[in-house]
Amino acid sequence: MEASLAFPNGLVIPLLSEFLEYAKGDTTADKQDCELRAFTRLSARIKALFPRLPILLLLDGLYANGPVMHRCRQFHWQFMIVLKDQDLSTVWEEFHALHAVQPRGCQRHWGERRQRFSWVNGIDYAFSNQGRHHLRVHVVVCEETWETIDAQGARLTTTARHAWLSSAPLSQDNVHERCNLGARHRWGIEAGFLVEKHQGYQYEHAFAYDWNAMKGYHCLMRLAHLFNTLARFARHLRDLYRQLGVRGAIAFIRTSCAAPGSTPRGCAACWPSRYSFSSNKRRRARRRTRPHRRPPVPGTVGLATVTPARGRVRPPFRYPPGRPVASLVRSNPCRNGQRQRPSAPTMPDVSWR
Repeated sequence: MEASLAFPNGLVIPLLSEFLEYAKGDTTADKQDCELRAFTRLSARIKALFPRLPILLLLDGLYANGPVMHRCRQFHWQFMIVLKDQDLSTVWEEFHALHAVQPRGCQRHWGERRQRFSWVNGIDYAFSNQGRHHLRVHVVVCEETWETIDAQGARLTTTARHAWLSSAPLSQDNVHERCNLGARHRWGIEAGFLVEKHQGYQYEHAFAYDWNAMKGYHCLMRLAHLFNTLARFARHLRDLYRQLGVRGAIAFIRTSCAAPGSTPRGCAACWPSRYSFSSNKRRRARRRTRPHRRPPVPGTVGLATVTPARGRVRPPFRYPPGRPVASLVRSNPCRNGQRQRPSAPTMPDVSWR
């Protein structure tokens, strides 16, 4: 089970993982571990690591039940949960009955899609065996249409219907933010799983028969996916990914790290110029980092300095061999009966070359 962070700009990065194991299930009743049990453990970990972080949970239809929503209320988390037609029959009955008496909704355009929202707030939902626990939930339904073109070039009208359970009441002011800008980004998380399975990570392959080794590979794969996603959304590498694509950009970066002096054909134009110095830029950079001659201290001739660009000791005069550089002095090393203490050489700066 995975917990990922979804952002409005489409960025989805992994956060935490929870493994389903037989030992963590109900061994007395001979029941295996399930995603609902894993959600309980994973939510406790997230709350312990981020106790004051405001969170909006985007969950699929599996978690449309009372215990999950009750736990979100205990942790002061908001949620948008997919509500299927066959789930929570009592909630659907209340929705249709109340919407027929007092309909609430709005229509809007989102890109090329024409959307019609309808919602009902404050539906009482009772759960547990005897119905002793009650929750106030809010249901919103989105019906949208848009036009597509098929393989023969004919224009078709496509329709879709979506429904969610919301932790906050719906209105015309927040329905677009909670549904279009919030709940729909759960599909970005699902797309990330498909990328790991079919687009280079080979997650469907069994790389080991040992369970601990498989968990280690899973964590490393998620870290690799995290780094690749951050690089794809980085400002400096945006043009590179836009021109070469995700796989081409990753292959180019891998080749550049393996052979820094080589540039694949077709990649020189898209590589940002800020990462490569021309000859004039190198000359100016060397001129800025040349050592300057310090004024001599009475009783000494000069002290050694370090060139920051190359990191090697370069004294301002020719010193006799066999003498330590850091304590180099000529005759009369003492003044007023005390030995002059030379300053330590400066450390080199780290910069792009």
